[in-house]
Amino acid sequence: MNLSFRLPRPFRGLTFVAVALTVLMATLAPPPATAQTQSAPKSREEVRKETADFLKTHQWDEANGRWMPEDNLPAGASPTRAQVRDELHVFLRNNRWDDRRGRWVPLKPQRRLSTLTREQVRAETEVFLRTHHWDDMAGGWVDDQAPRKPAKAPAPQAKP
Repeated sequence: MNLSFRLPRPFRGLTFVAVALTVLMATLAPPPATAQTQSAPKSREEVRKETADFLKTHQWDEANGRWMPEDNLPAGASPTRAQVRDELHVFLRNNRWDDRRGRWVPLKPQRRLSTLTREQVRAETEVFLRTHHWDDMAGGWVDDQAPRKPAKAPAPQAKP
Protein backbone atom coordinates (compact mmCIF):
# COMPACT_ATOMS: atom_id res chain seq x y z
CA MET A 1 0.00 0.00 0.00
CA ASN A 2 1.68 3.15 -1.17
CA LEU A 3 0.43 6.29 0.57
CA SER A 4 2.14 8.69 -1.81
CA PHE A 5 -0.43 8.00 -4.51
CA ARG A 6 -3.37 8.68 -2.21
CA LEU A 7 -2.02 11.94 -0.80
CA PRO A 8 -2.59 15.21 -2.62
CA ARG A 9 0.31 16.38 -4.73
CA PRO A 10 2.00 18.82 -2.21
CA PHE A 11 2.20 16.11 0.52
CA ARG A 12 3.85 13.41 -1.63
CA GLY A 13 7.30 14.96 -1.21
CA LEU A 14 6.89 15.15 2.58
CA THR A 15 6.66 11.37 2.97
CA PHE A 16 9.93 10.95 1.09
CA VAL A 17 11.60 13.61 3.29
CA ALA A 18 10.28 12.00 6.49
CA VAL A 19 11.55 8.54 5.47
CA ALA A 20 14.91 9.96 4.42
CA LEU A 21 15.36 11.84 7.73
CA THR A 22 14.45 8.74 9.75
CA VAL A 23 17.03 6.62 7.93
CA LEU A 24 19.67 9.34 8.28
CA MET A 25 19.05 9.74 12.03
CA ALA A 26 19.19 5.98 12.59
CA THR A 27 22.55 5.70 10.84
CA LEU A 28 24.10 8.67 12.67
CA ALA A 29 22.90 7.72 16.16
CA PRO A 30 25.58 6.07 18.35
CA PRO A 31 24.98 2.47 19.40
CA PRO A 32 23.40 2.07 22.86
CA ALA A 33 25.87 1.68 25.72
CA THR A 34 25.91 -1.65 27.50
CA ALA A 35 25.33 -1.68 31.23
CA GLN A 36 27.94 -4.31 32.01
CA THR A 37 31.38 -4.88 30.62
CA GLN A 38 32.38 -8.26 29.29
CA SER A 39 34.42 -9.89 32.06
CA ALA A 40 34.74 -13.15 33.90
CA PRO A 41 31.92 -13.91 36.35
CA LYS A 42 32.65 -13.22 40.02
CA SER A 43 33.03 -16.02 42.49
CA ARG A 44 30.61 -16.43 45.38
CA GLU A 45 33.26 -15.29 47.86
CA GLU A 46 33.82 -12.05 45.94
CA VAL A 47 30.09 -11.34 45.81
CA ARG A 48 29.72 -12.06 49.55
CA LYS A 49 32.64 -9.77 50.38
CA GLU A 50 31.24 -6.94 48.24
CA THR A 51 27.82 -7.38 49.86
CA ALA A 52 29.29 -7.34 53.38
CA ASP A 53 31.33 -4.21 52.58
CA PHE A 54 28.27 -2.50 51.13
CA LEU A 55 26.13 -3.33 54.18
CA LYS A 56 28.82 -1.90 56.47
CA THR A 57 28.68 1.47 54.75
CA HIS A 58 25.00 1.78 53.73
CA GLN A 59 21.59 1.56 55.35
CA TRP A 60 18.08 1.23 53.94
CA ASP A 61 16.08 4.47 54.12
CA GLU A 62 12.34 3.71 54.40
CA ALA A 63 11.32 7.29 53.60
CA ASN A 64 13.23 7.41 50.29
CA GLY A 65 12.91 3.72 49.48
CA ARG A 66 16.60 3.28 48.62
CA TRP A 67 20.01 2.54 50.10
CA MET A 68 21.72 5.60 51.63
CA PRO A 69 25.42 5.82 52.58
CA GLU A 70 26.12 6.35 56.24
CA ASP A 71 28.03 9.61 56.65
CA ASN A 72 29.87 9.48 59.96
CA LEU A 73 30.98 5.94 60.56
CA PRO A 74 33.42 5.72 63.46
CA ALA A 75 35.78 2.78 63.29
CA GLY A 76 34.47 -0.23 65.19
CA ALA A 77 31.10 1.39 65.92
CA SER A 78 29.05 -1.73 65.35
CA PRO A 79 27.95 -3.41 68.59
CA THR A 80 28.84 -6.98 69.37
CA ARG A 81 26.27 -9.77 69.28
CA ALA A 82 26.23 -9.86 73.08
CA GLN A 83 25.48 -6.12 73.29
CA VAL A 84 22.64 -6.43 70.78
CA ARG A 85 21.22 -9.42 72.64
CA ASP A 86 21.38 -7.52 75.96
CA GLU A 87 19.61 -4.52 74.43
CA LEU A 88 16.95 -6.86 73.06
CA HIS A 89 16.39 -8.45 76.47
CA VAL A 90 16.09 -5.01 78.12
CA PHE A 91 13.57 -3.92 75.49
CA LEU A 92 11.53 -7.11 75.83
CA ARG A 93 11.59 -6.81 79.62
CA ASN A 94 10.21 -3.24 79.47
CA ASN A 95 7.72 -3.61 76.57
CA ARG A 96 5.09 -6.00 75.28
CA TRP A 97 3.41 -6.44 71.89
CA ASP A 98 -0.23 -5.37 71.76
CA ASP A 99 -2.11 -7.21 68.99
CA ARG A 100 -5.10 -4.87 69.18
CA ARG A 101 -3.00 -1.75 68.55
CA GLY A 102 -0.40 -3.46 66.38
CA ARG A 103 2.58 -1.89 68.18
CA TRP A 104 4.88 -2.24 71.18
CA VAL A 105 3.48 -0.87 74.45
CA PRO A 106 5.61 -0.02 77.52
CA LEU A 107 4.83 -2.09 80.60
CA LYS A 108 5.29 0.82 83.01
CA PRO A 109 2.76 3.59 82.60
CA GLN A 110 4.20 6.90 81.48
CA ARG A 111 4.23 9.82 83.88
CA ARG A 112 1.42 12.30 83.46
CA LEU A 113 3.07 15.72 83.59
CA SER A 114 -0.32 17.41 83.64
CA THR A 115 -0.84 16.16 87.22
CA LEU A 116 2.25 18.01 88.52
CA THR A 117 2.04 21.48 89.99
CA ARG A 118 3.98 24.35 88.44
CA GLU A 119 6.45 24.34 91.31
CA GLN A 120 7.16 20.62 90.82
CA VAL A 121 7.70 21.11 87.07
CA ARG A 122 9.98 24.10 87.69
CA ALA A 123 12.02 22.13 90.29
CA GLU A 124 12.43 19.14 87.95
CA THR A 125 13.42 21.44 85.09
CA GLU A 126 16.11 23.08 87.24
CA VAL A 127 17.50 19.68 88.24
CA PHE A 128 17.50 18.56 84.61
CA LEU A 129 19.29 21.72 83.45
CA ARG A 130 21.96 21.23 86.13
CA THR A 131 22.68 17.67 84.98
CA HIS A 132 22.26 18.04 81.20
CA HIS A 133 23.28 20.40 78.42
CA TRP A 134 22.16 20.84 74.81
CA ASP A 135 24.67 19.58 72.26
CA ASP A 136 24.23 21.06 68.77
CA MET A 137 26.45 18.42 67.19
CA ALA A 138 24.43 15.54 68.67
CA GLY A 139 21.15 17.40 68.21
CA GLY A 140 19.87 16.57 71.68
CA TRP A 141 20.32 16.80 75.42
CA VAL A 142 23.50 15.21 76.77
CA ASP A 143 24.01 14.04 80.33
CA ASP A 144 26.92 15.81 82.00
CA GLN A 145 29.50 13.62 83.67
CA ALA A 146 29.94 16.13 86.46
CA PRO A 147 27.70 19.12 87.15
CA ARG A 148 28.96 22.24 85.45
CA LYS A 149 30.21 24.85 87.88
CA PRO A 150 30.94 28.45 87.01
CA ALA A 151 34.64 29.16 86.69
CA LYS A 152 36.08 30.83 89.77
CA ALA A 153 37.80 34.17 89.42
CA PRO A 154 41.56 33.97 90.03
CA ALA A 155 42.66 34.84 93.54
CA PRO A 156 44.11 38.35 93.88
CA GLN A 157 47.88 38.46 93.84
CA ALA A 158 49.85 40.23 96.60
CA LYS A 159 51.75 43.27 95.37
CA PRO A 160 55.47 43.33 96.09
